Amino acid sequence: MPHPSHTFPAYHNQPFALTIAEIDNPQQVINSFFGGWRLTEVRYLMKEWLVEANSRRLGDEDFLHLHDEMMRLCEAVWVQQQDKSGGRSKQKKGKKGKK
Repeated sequence: MPHPSHTFPAYHNQPFALTIAEIDNPQQVINSFFGGWRLTEVRYLMKEWLVEANSRRLGDEDFLHLHDEMMRLCEAVWVQQQDKSGGRSKQKKGKKGKK
């Protein structure tokens, strides 16, 4: 969540990095991401990012929250992709036993 003192124009609440075609079909971005990155690589690099930020004193509460939420997002999208491709059994549960 942005710091409360920051105000942004409304257009900042829209995608910046996506093309119009990708906005119309975001699944292609997800497919491309997980076609090029393994979940273990994403976790490793996110952890490296977190360690580096902490070493530079950038690890404030907002940064840590963003890191955690990005990890959850990546994992959720990965699960979604695995389910769609048949790469993950619907019977399997996460490590915490949640569905």
